[in-house]
Amino acid sequence: MVEALTHAGPGQPTLCEGWRTEHLAAHIVLRETSPLAVGLLLPPAAKRLQEKTIALGDAHADEAGYARLVERVAAGPLEGSLGQRAQDDGPVDSGAHGTADASPEAGGRRRSRGRVAGLVSRAAALLRRTPVGSTVADEVQLLEFFVHTEDVRRAKDRWAPRILADDYADMLYTHLKRRAKLLYRSEETGIELERRARPASRVDNSPVMVKAPGDDGRSVHVAGPAGELVMHAFGRRTAALVLEDVVDA
Repeated sequence: MVEALTHAGPGQPTLCEGWRTEHLAAHIVLRETSPLAVGLLLPPAAKRLQEKTIALGDAHADEAGYARLVERVAAGPLEGSLGQRAQDDGPVDSGAHGTADASPEAGGRRRSRGRVAGLVSRAAALLRRTPVGSTVADEVQLLEFFVHTEDVRRAKDRWAPRILADDYADMLYTHLKRRAKLLYRSEETGIELERRARPASRVDNSPVMVKAPGDDGRSVHVAGPAGELVMHAFGRRTAALVLEDVVDA
C-alpha cells in the first residue's frame, strides 16, 4: 500500500470515485487512528467521516504534506483504534481541521460526538482482542489493504496484475470465501465463485456458491485468480480480470 501510494504521488486518480491518492491515504489514516472510523460501521457517522477524509486529504495534497500522510499510513494502526488508541479528529496535523464553529453549542456537540465515537472505538478495540474479533479484523485488513493497493495501481491507463505469492493468494481466497455472502448480499442473481489457482495452492479451490439464485433461477459464474475475485467481490468490476458466465436454471 505504502509503495503504491509513494510511487503514484499526490493528485493521482484512484478507483474510489471522487478520491485522489491523498484522499485514499487520508481514509486509511482515519480508519486506523481516529474515533471517526465508527462511520465505517454506523451509517449516521458516515457523512462526518467522509467530510474529514476529504478535508484531511485536501490539506495534504502538496508533496510534503502527502509524504507525511503516507508516513502515517506506514506507521500502522494505533493500539485501541478500530484497526487495532483513539485519537482526536486530526491525526496528522492541525491543517486537517479547517475553520471550526467556536460557539459553546458547537463545542458541546463536538465533545458529545467525540465521546460516543470514543466509546464505540474502544468497544471495537476490546472486541478485536478476542479470538473471534481478532480473526475477523485480520481478515478485513488483509482484504481491504489488497483492494486499496489495487485502487491506486489500476486507476492508471496502463497496468498489469501483480504476481502474488501462493501463500498470500491462498489467504486472500480463504478470507474472501468467509466474507463473500456479505459482500454479494445485494446481488439480484446467484453468484458462484471459482478460483483459477496455480498447482502450488494448498486450499480448496472448488467452485463455491456464495449467493443462491433468485426466483428466476439465474446465477453468474465468476472465475479468475484470487486477487481478481477479491476485486470483483469488492465492487471493482471493471478493473477485475475475471470471466463471467450467466447460468440459467
